[in-house]
Amino acid sequence: MPLTSIAAHAADYELLLPALVALTAEVEEKRSHGCKLLDIIAAHANCGIPLVQTCMQRILSCANQVLFAQISAWVVHGMLTDPYREFFVFPALHVAHADAAAHAPQSEAARAPVSE
Repeated sequence: MPLTSIAAHAADYELLLPALVALTAEVEEKRSHGCKLLDIIAAHANCGIPLVQTCMQRILSCANQVLFAQISAWVVHGMLTDPYREFFVFPALHVAHADAAAHAPQSEAARAPVSE
């Protein structure tokens, strides 16, 4: 196989690989996960280079499938599997305890004396 043929096949990657390196570097630098990760990928998908845009859109599509699966499991089955606490929905237990503590009536002993 001639060297020019190899160079022609590798030409697309001269544009794509730097874009993927930039995406990876930004994700690592910001230590992004969850919805922030989706935002970064979406920002990189807004590119004027069709090859890079297509690749980033494919990555974003795969990442969105994970989000949609989480939403579907929560809405359809009531399951909330989120070991890294990245999902924007939290179990009601945490909210209920905090809410109940904030709105619980104080006992007579806990109330401050009111001067008359």
